[in-house]
Amino acid sequence: MSPSKHHVSTPAHIALEDCHVAGYDILKGIILMVNTWSIKRKLHHWESPGELIPERFEGKDIDVIGQHFVLLPFGMGQRKCPGYSIGIHIIGATLVNLLHGFNWRLAYGLNP
Repeated sequence: MSPSKHHVSTPAHIALEDCHVAGYDILKGIILMVNTWSIKRKLHHWESPGELIPERFEGKDIDVIGQHFVLLPFGMGQRKCPGYSIGIHIIGATLVNLLHGFNWRLAYGLNP
């Protein structure tokens, strides 16, 4: 099982206003805990929930910064992976170093 799916911290949330969710009345000020452990193991949400299958997200219109709840077990929005920002910077720096460090040419017979 993927470590990111297995060990997700879920901090408590405080309801900012009265609302109605899935048949429950949530009052303003109530402290809520989202059970992501249960969400990520439901068969009607996930095919083979105990297996690492990264391909399940290929070809889907999912924004890791947005509010796509399919990513909830991995952390999303303000609670996304703390390494996400540094990872984006490292990818950019690596690409720049590759472009700078090598003499790039088109393959023989290809024109720009």
